[in-house]
Amino acid sequence: MRTKSILQACTILAVTLAVLIAYVPSANAATLSLTASRAQVTVGETFRVQVTVDAEGKAINNTEGVVHFPQNSVSVVSIDSDGSVFGLWPENPSYSNAAGTASFNGGVVNPGYSGTGGKVVSLLVKALKPGSASLYLSDASVRANDGLGTDVLTFAGGTTISVLAAPAVEETKPVETQPKTPTGGTDTSLAGLILTSATHPDQTVWYNSRSISVAWQLPEGVKNTQITFGGQPGTVPSGAMITTTHKEYPNVRDGVSYFHARYRTAAGWSPVEYYAFHIDTVAPESLLVTPVTQPDGSTLLGLKATDETSGVEYFTVSVAGSKPVKVLARDNAAEYQIPAIPYIGTYQVDVAAYDRAGNSKASILKLDVKTLAAPKIEAFPAEVVIGKPIQISGSAMFANRLVMVYIRLADNKVEQYLVETDETGAFTLSTEDTRMLGYHELWAQFTNERGEKSYESAHVKTLVIASVWQRLLNFVAQNALTAGLAVFAVIGIICVFIHVHVQFVSYRERRKGPPRITS
Repeated sequence: MRTKSILQACTILAVTLAVLIAYVPSANAATLSLTASRAQVTVGETFRVQVTVDAEGKAINNTEGVVHFPQNSVSVVSIDSDGSVFGLWPENPSYSNAAGTASFNGGVVNPGYSGTGGKVVSLLVKALKPGSASLYLSDASVRANDGLGTDVLTFAGGTTISVLAAPAVEETKPVETQPKTPTGGTDTSLAGLILTSATHPDQTVWYNSRSISVAWQLPEGVKNTQITFGGQPGTVPSGAMITTTHKEYPNVRDGVSYFHARYRTAAGWSPVEYYAFHIDTVAPESLLVTPVTQPDGSTLLGLKATDETSGVEYFTVSVAGSKPVKVLARDNAAEYQIPAIPYIGTYQVDVAAYDRAGNSKASILKLDVKTLAAPKIEAFPAEVVIGKPIQISGSAMFANRLVMVYIRLADNKVEQYLVETDETGAFTLSTEDTRMLGYHELWAQFTNERGEKSYESAHVKTLVIASVWQRLLNFVAQNALTAGLAVFAVIGIICVFIHVHVQFVSYRERRKGPPRITS
């Protein structure tokens, strides 16, 4: 009876433990999903694909991954993190249509994110080709806010978009019209005159001379020509016949003017030929130079001028007597980044605007340098295993100068490293071995020999994570309750098996009955 009671107790224990295990929450519960704004689009249309994370109530502080898309069917127009639940980006979200990938790596400070349907990044995608476009995630992870960077991702979902062909557009044939024949009986079999100019040899170039000359050669047998100066291309010359083979005009107005000429034979008039003269003798009417201090302390010059005739072609900028730099204009305007100046003070900047005919207008600007331009951190790891150094490289606009690199640890303590730039202004740094988990904030600052400091560079972040063995130990520690319950459940199941076996043996013995006694 006692054995039977023990076995019954084991059975009850096994069932209870099985129920408990069923309700023990899993340490790995986060999911990543791709959600499209439209399931069906037409070639040429755009749609949104959003990466969302479900933390399922477990605090997380980082997620990363790669979105794959068929680059022959769709292309990414842009990627953004506006409205993302992750505010820290060791690497800005990026994409490559050549590779068919878009990557992201975002983090969030304590206490982390524990909600569902949180936006990570959003992609604006354009449909290129009819068919089915499947997008999916790879190399994805979601890390718990546990100080060890435990990956708690259990599922990464994708999405499929149906791309339809664009509706056919009916082509309309242009109405054919017969070309008009110039008055005077033009003989199209005759060749037009070849016109040249010694003063303005290129018809597409602007010149700042108003005195022009034009010359031509008459075919053999032709004695005279008819010319006109003015009008538009296609103007038919009229007036007296002349026998000369050149013409000069001493004071032509600014702008575009045309010279027209034709000759006559017994068969009729030759086709009309024309020559264009582009003339601009007036300098740009105005020049506006606007200095703008950038976030890093450098100065950006906004350049703008007006020239109603030929338009502004380029600007020149000279800082503190340096060799002028040519800056091409677009729509009569341009921008120029002032090279970094290693000392605070006032400097003269000479600016000139040139139109397409070579006329210029100059201006002098006094540039007041109040803060030195900041260096840049250009390469750093998104994450590094604890116990390893952080490798950093960057650049400053100053060669052979000292740059201070700062690292704020996860406990807000700041470490400093002094590095020197090379001849090109580049610098590299390998820190001491990391000894603390969590995000490390990095930035740099230039200081000259006068003690004048630059703006700080943009702040970036590196995530220091636990090693594989540390993650394994953390997983075991986090799942100790589940593992223990599982062991006890196995013991309970063995007890049940033994109980059933004993009952079965006992039943068989009872069926046999008492042993027979033979005399």
